Amino acid sequence: MFSWQMTFGVFLFVFLEAFFSWRSGTLTATAQRRPNLPFLRHGAMWADALFLSVVLGLVLPHLVFSWPVFVFGIALGALITALLHQTWGSGDATGHMWPAHAHRSWIRDLSVAGWMHLLFTAGVIATLFLYCVSPVSDVTIWFVAIVLTFFVPLAALQPSWAITGRMPDKNAWHIAIFLWVLVWLLSMLKLAGVL
Repeated sequence: MFSWQMTFGVFLFVFLEAFFSWRSGTLTATAQRRPNLPFLRHGAMWADALFLSVVLGLVLPHLVFSWPVFVFGIALGALITALLHQTWGSGDATGHMWPAHAHRSWIRDLSVAGWMHLLFTAGVIATLFLYCVSPVSDVTIWFVAIVLTFFVPLAALQPSWAITGRMPDKNAWHIAIFLWVLVWLLSMLKLAGVL
């Protein structure tokens, strides 16, 4: 089972982020304005469109909806994405999420596309939390784990490299390694029938 509607919905949402980036002048780097990480050079945006769209299309048909689990997942997703974006937004990098650092506050400087991405990430985390507690076939678990394995470097490592032109820093590696361990630990727990 696969939800083409969810996959299309993710593509559409990422396209809307691109549209708002274009409106704010941060879709690409131009001679007049050179963001460090414009939308089209931000690997996480490509990872969302190429990999998360597939993951969400795979898991949606299997989700067993529960309001308490969903509310907890949204809260957890909001907390995790806020912490991640606070880490990423506290530097001097500019781009479609933080066109400028006028207020020196990651949350006040967040663009419309940045807010969209923050909400999208919270929703993805909540959906993946529901996936963790829903019965899913072993084949689906393997596919999700493999696709998320490819998602991680594009989402967590590429942005650091794109900004600096050097190998990702230790913080980016810590996030990537944590995500890889989390993906495979949860996958093994699901395969073992613990989750």
